[in-house]
Amino acid sequence: VELKLMIYSIFNTFRSLFWSIVLMVMLLYLCSVCLTQATTQHILEVGRSPTYVATLERDFGSIPKTGFTLFKAVMGGVSWGDLWD
Repeated sequence: VELKLMIYSIFNTFRSLFWSIVLMVMLLYLCSVCLTQATTQHILEVGRSPTYVATLERDFGSIPKTGFTLFKAVMGGVSWGDLWD
């Protein structure tokens, strides 16, 4: 009886976990779109040295690149300070 209750409880938490992950992915996508748009606008307006532009395009050049960069920053794979510089 206790094992059934534990298994039932674990499977019921998957629904909440699923919706939490969906919400997190949607938020990450929305931030990626906004940040990619801002980066593209910044590159067009400022247009500094080629190495500066290449660094921005490497990390924020497209929505998937921006999303991956944000994911790395949130999960601790890269420091926010490194991205800021």
